[in-house]
Amino acid sequence: MKNKILNTMFSLILVLSLSSCDLSALTSGLQEVIDSTYNEINGIEETSGFFEKPEDNTGNSLQLLNETFNGTKNDKGQDLYMDFSSYSLNYNQVKGSKIIDISKNITDYEYLDGYTPSIGNIKGLVIPIDFPDYTFNKTKIYKNINVSYQSVASYYYNSSYGKLNLSFDILPWYRASKNSNYYENMTESSQSKYSGEAPGVSCLIHEALTKAARLYDLSKYDANNDGYIDSLHIIYNHPINYLTTSFWWAYQYITLENYKYDGLYSFPYVFASFNFLFEDDENNNARTFIHETGHMSGLEDYYDYDTKKGYNKGSLGGFDMMDCSAGQHNPFSKISLGWIDKVLLVNLDKEEETTITINDIASSGNVIMVCDDYIEEKGMFQTYFLFELIDADTLLLNNEFDSLKKDGIRVYRVNASLKSYTEYSYTYEYYSFDNSYTTFNLIDAINAPYSSIYSYYQYNDGVVFKNSDLFTSSDVYHSLPYSNTINERKSNYYYKVNKIENNQASITFKRS
Repeated sequence: MKNKILNTMFSLILVLSLSSCDLSALTSGLQEVIDSTYNEINGIEETSGFFEKPEDNTGNSLQLLNETFNGTKNDKGQDLYMDFSSYSLNYNQVKGSKIIDISKNITDYEYLDGYTPSIGNIKGLVIPIDFPDYTFNKTKIYKNINVSYQSVASYYYNSSYGKLNLSFDILPWYRASKNSNYYENMTESSQSKYSGEAPGVSCLIHEALTKAARLYDLSKYDANNDGYIDSLHIIYNHPINYLTTSFWWAYQYITLENYKYDGLYSFPYVFASFNFLFEDDENNNARTFIHETGHMSGLEDYYDYDTKKGYNKGSLGGFDMMDCSAGQHNPFSKISLGWIDKVLLVNLDKEEETTITINDIASSGNVIMVCDDYIEEKGMFQTYFLFELIDADTLLLNNEFDSLKKDGIRVYRVNASLKSYTEYSYTYEYYSFDNSYTTFNLIDAINAPYSSIYSYYQYNDGVVFKNSDLFTSSDVYHSLPYSNTINERKSNYYYKVNKIENNQASITFKRS
């Protein structure tokens, strides 16, 4: 090592007395010496690196990824971004209801320090990676590069009512230093340098970011100045193989190593295959990346991982972005991320009733809450029901389901109390319940016509939601199903949908 450094210094002195032609040759050789020294210090193999001319290596794959993350039009030429320039959260407040501030949300808690901010102008980093044994196809040309549904950026702009403005830089493809099975087989015991649930991915990230920090300014990827890269997607070129290993799949984890890149730590990341772009025979399907991006801001999965464990026998029927990567984020998620900070609380005395009009959720952010003895200090962290109006023609739902032909009310049952956890010697507060292993679900959808839930539903079932699950105009009153909640019911609430037209719904509530 000392000889390398001395040779580098000697070469720098010689530069001063050379002609321009000699200087060019020496500079190239000098850079090789510097690169070799840098790689040795950081434990990076010489064979790894970013391709200097990505267009020569990747066909138009980088353009495809750019549309996946930053696209503004879909494959039908429709504009993806909704107009929120005149957006305002307005409620038709009537007797028996009141507008409440529910801004006390999960984004306030230390658990999410270092995670992707859910509000603001956030720039993300996307690094595509291939391997010596799985090199990217240099000649593959993708004819239709526009997304079939939404891009990651447009989806979160629309879901947040313009509050989250994501944009992404797509780096050239990075060639890993080792074959793919080296990272797949890495464990905490085999590599004490890397830890966590996926040490092999942490190793890949360290490789790629170490070299990226020399070529690019990574300091710009920390909009909230918390010292962490806000958003990191690692898109790998390897077949999806979840049947024999959990490594080659799509997931969001965190790195636990204390490496800095341009002064920033890496923390949350998404690891997903390039092949997810072609799910369901679509040419550019961004849904998996949209789903995993939700995890980077702190959202949970809402499907049941294993119906044989825990007590959960339902969920959202696949129809939610954090369930089966379909549809919108539900109002509970939007409240959690700070995109909806006010709801209309039904606040009836016994034997009272009221009729409330709300607009569709996608354009207005209108949400009705029903909660026995609402406790203001707890905010969103208690047991309640949420009502939203889904508009079938809203851009967020276009091309999503052939079965979604009409508007309707969707009702959610939420158990959002908190408790303390300790992980990696760190204590934090988080939800007491989830949708897989706990006594009660964190969130369920309540479906028409019998106020039921999706029994025994899990991710592998796909999307079982259908249009008839939405509540529509009827003279029939429905009761709120308190079974499978932690709430000690003190009274009964009933509701019926009077009419739905012009992106508005009229709902009557009564209390016995």
